[in-house]
Amino acid sequence: MSTSDQNYAQAVGRLEAAVQRLESAIHTRPSVPPEELNRLSGALRAAEDQNSALVAANRKAAERLESTIGRLRGLLNG
Repeated sequence: MSTSDQNYAQAVGRLEAAVQRLESAIHTRPSVPPEELNRLSGALRAAEDQNSALVAANRKAAERLESTIGRLRGLLNG
């Protein structure tokens, strides 16, 4: 068996083991009540909205800082 065949066989073995672990985790995971899923889904949406607002605020602050830095450089050079 060539080295590439051995590598392939090892990779297939690792993949099969990973799939077995995932299948086992699916079957042993605790059930979550629908109300809890709804609560978590809402919390996730709120966090995503907050993250979007923070990204926009960060972008605006960065633009204002760049503008200020440009004006300061102009004053120092001019």
